[in-house]
Amino acid sequence: MRKTFGFKCDNLVATRVVCACEESSHIKIHPSMRYIFRRPAFVFAPVTLLFFLILPAQKPGKTSPPPGTTLVSGFFMDKQEITNLDYREYLAWLGMVFGSDSEQYRQALPDTTVWRAELTYNEPFVLHYFQHPAYENYPVVGVTYEQAVQYCAWRTDRVYERDLVLAGLIKSSSACLTGGKPNPTTSTSSAAQYFTTERYLAGEYLGLKPDKTIPVPRYRLPTEDEWELAASGKLDATLFPYGYDLSDKKVAGQLRKGRHLFHTKRAVKLQNGPYNLSAAPAQSGLPNGYGLYNTVGNAAEMIAEKGVCKGGSYAHQLEESKITGRMTYDKPASWLGFRCVCVRELPR
Repeated sequence: MRKTFGFKCDNLVATRVVCACEESSHIKIHPSMRYIFRRPAFVFAPVTLLFFLILPAQKPGKTSPPPGTTLVSGFFMDKQEITNLDYREYLAWLGMVFGSDSEQYRQALPDTTVWRAELTYNEPFVLHYFQHPAYENYPVVGVTYEQAVQYCAWRTDRVYERDLVLAGLIKSSSACLTGGKPNPTTSTSSAAQYFTTERYLAGEYLGLKPDKTIPVPRYRLPTEDEWELAASGKLDATLFPYGYDLSDKKVAGQLRKGRHLFHTKRAVKLQNGPYNLSAAPAQSGLPNGYGLYNTVGNAAEMIAEKGVCKGGSYAHQLEESKITGRMTYDKPASWLGFRCVCVRELPR
């Protein structure tokens, strides 16, 4: 059974999150347009918050990585796993455009019951892991392969729209906003009210002629080769199977301080005990040579090949989490998440 999460509506505190210049922000959002209501009390109600585009200070260019990513080798990759907050932005947009009772919204909801397991009491994670502010920077789990693919497509649309606005080619999709908040008198489900890459390139967005000189930032799941290259951290994965040179002074220094490089089963048990197995914040630990966090451990990561994931997780042993290893899945799991790669391509 899927659950619909929302926020208690009485005595809300609106907090603007300034993420226009945050390196970890997957979608750069103008601070006056992003409202997050941070309260510890929750009820199961439709999400009605608005996380919108756009207008970051820096214009995109060849030297500016797509939001949330870093350059690997011929492609860009997310520095961290997609977080609960990232995915809730996606759900908030779907709720705004299609409605929280729509099929599009319901089909995108993660399955929070993945935390339930025999002989284990995980109801607090079932109830709170996805929607509580304490876990907003943790990797989103309980999503299917199809949901991850749809998220990548949505992210492409939002970032491409941002790039076109910055280039002065289109106006911001602000018809649904009044003072940075949802305008209840505007029907955002109208075909002309929201931007998609395909609609724009086909000349069907607001009747505008597409400018095909602006590259499309195509977000997608990585191929196995791309994932292994990124996870290697510029090292030879056959010699350094986890992406770190343990003789490196910086890495050795972290180990001497008691830091764990890999959030795998043994490390979790040492830190949390044997009965509290869960992920860590997505940007925890030490980044690899490409600046990527937790490619090994934390949450196993889906790749473009359906049913295959890489890197192991907090629920797996280090030996199971080698960069060149493969794991399989056939349904959502509490240990399974994803991150995106992005390739800029000129429209045809």
